[in-house]
Amino acid sequence: MENSDFERCWADYEALMRERPEQFAPSAEFPIVTSKARAKAFAEETGLLVGVVYRSSYTLFLVDLIDDGGPLYTYERVLPASERGAVVAVVSTNDKLILLRQYRHALRNYQWSFPRGFGEVGISSEENVRKELAEEINASVVSMRHLGRLVADSGLSGTTADVFHCQISGHALSANREGIVEIHEATPLEVEEMIAAGKITDGFTVAAYFLYAKNEFRI
Repeated sequence: MENSDFERCWADYEALMRERPEQFAPSAEFPIVTSKARAKAFAEETGLLVGVVYRSSYTLFLVDLIDDGGPLYTYERVLPASERGAVVAVVSTNDKLILLRQYRHALRNYQWSFPRGFGEVGISSEENVRKELAEEINASVVSMRHLGRLVADSGLSGTTADVFHCQISGHALSANREGIVEIHEATPLEVEEMIAAGKITDGFTVAAYFLYAKNEFRI
């Protein structure tokens, strides 16, 4: 590990601590080391990077240094590049819900899911829903209703997504498909059957459907 690598990662980490102090809240379970001197000594001894080790337009990959009374150790997590704006869209058309069959790089396989997207700096969740549906399925939003918020994988990710129920007018596969190979219209019962049969395994979709059903059917 080069010293310059540590300095870069730690400088981004300190900036993030100032920008999002809630992400570094004190915890008796996993106390985070925020001392640069201690983190640098650990990095030099182990060769492991500590801090913001990767950044893209959508995500930050953090390696935190944890001191819970025993030997110091690292704990990884992924945060969104934009604090807010991640969305899941439960889309209605012709009394049916839209499901996408989409190739997910992390799985190296296809999944059925509702349309969703990362937050982006400078746009609201509502604007992001309209943008995602226009880009992914060429759809125009007629109306939308906020259903709630969810976190699909808190074991690794700190991404919180806003869930919206949207009515649209028409849809079609976009030329820029983002891995989407099929659009399927399903009744709520069919969605439930697909979840029960293990055909829908996407955590965002399963949780978003519950919020939709709770609001729509008062379960």
